[in-house]
Amino acid sequence: NAITPLKKQTFTPPPPPPKMEIIKKKRKNTTASLL
Repeated sequence: NAITPLKKQTFTPPPPPPKMEIIKKKRKNTTASLL
């Protein structure tokens, strides 16, 4: 039973903030391409 919670913790890792910046950059790129 002690293995289940540990697995759950590794199953839901916190999202890194730099990823959001990358997505934002990608979005800007797509908008520029559309323009």
